[in-house]
Amino acid sequence: MTNRVAIPLSERTPAAAAALREEIPHLRPRPLGAASSFGFGDRTGRATPGHARALEATGSRLVPVLAQQSARELERTGRTFTEVLDAATWGAFESGWTGGYGADADHLRTVDEVTAALDAGFTMLTLDPSAHVDETEGDLDALPWTELRDDWRAMRLRHAAVADDATIAAAATTFGSALAHVTELARLADGRDVDIEVSVDETSRPTTPFEHRFLAVELRRLAVPFTSLAPRFAGTWQKALDVSGDADEIRRSIEAHAAIASEHGHKLSVHSGSDKFSAYPFLAEATDSLHVKTSGTSYLEALRVVAAVDEDLFRAVLEVARRRFDVDRASYELSPGAGIPSRTGELAALLDEPGARQALHVTYGAVLSHPELGPALGAALDTHADAYAGALERHLGRHLIGLA
Repeated sequence: MTNRVAIPLSERTPAAAAALREEIPHLRPRPLGAASSFGFGDRTGRATPGHARALEATGSRLVPVLAQQSARELERTGRTFTEVLDAATWGAFESGWTGGYGADADHLRTVDEVTAALDAGFTMLTLDPSAHVDETEGDLDALPWTELRDDWRAMRLRHAAVADDATIAAAATTFGSALAHVTELARLADGRDVDIEVSVDETSRPTTPFEHRFLAVELRRLAVPFTSLAPRFAGTWQKALDVSGDADEIRRSIEAHAAIASEHGHKLSVHSGSDKFSAYPFLAEATDSLHVKTSGTSYLEALRVVAAVDEDLFRAVLEVARRRFDVDRASYELSPGAGIPSRTGELAALLDEPGARQALHVTYGAVLSHPELGPALGAALDTHADAYAGALERHLGRHLIGLA
């Protein structure tokens, strides 16, 4: 790598990070458009050097999103969008990364969240209308037709060539209010050079090909300038684990959604994309315009380093995670066997045990915001920064190679 410069931690202020971005163009996040990309979530604020090493070691052509955090993650860790972007700025600077990067404010649900992300300088907004998706048998008359600038007759005619009335009505009642909400949020970015992603991956069932097509057509009609769309694919895509289910069904689902994304001119996005090694070949073969998001897997690799260098600290993390798990699991789709076992053998081996991986993945907020554990974990990673970067180079490198 080049341009390695050591910056004292005491000088890493928000003003200094902003000045650095102003002075050095490649440290400014940018929109990525249709280019295939990879989201590197960083819950600790210390992962970017390892992410840069993974990119360089693999020679990946995927454009990195080095600053990525969801509004939910910020709530749980107590961080801000500005802090996330600043951490990526310093990490890219100190590692000599000159390849540019994106900044994704993930799963934005409200006007305030979108405004905060824009004010911080994020260049990708992932809009999440999950709270407005109606998976019951909804009523067409109850849809916000005024906000949609539409009526049932016109909607029916738009989609009649590819679906019957019942299928169109079902998609309308499921996603009508969500479309109105996304349109409201997207308007906040008018005149800003940002990518917009629309996420409907957190539904209780897979998105059908027609629903994907319906959303694409309606978003274009509503003049929402979206770059990518994240459907829910067939199979089980849970946090921290590989995808499970019928491989042929998963492949066909990916191919169908990739074809619709290509037809309608947007990028296919994959949420809960970390550790989905069996699906990566399907994704790589199906499309050349792809976005894959990872988040918690870099945090789990941080815990792997801690387990190796400070067993007492890792045991304290396990205890906090065990106490908090029943509360935190409510926000995520996890396997029935998820949880921290009451007895533990080799500590590092827990990071390879599916149930423990998921429990540690979702309890990050309780650990990182803990007044003693959070700082102790950060100090351990700072002391063993090279070991952490090496772990990320190996683990995230597997992701990048799988998507090549």
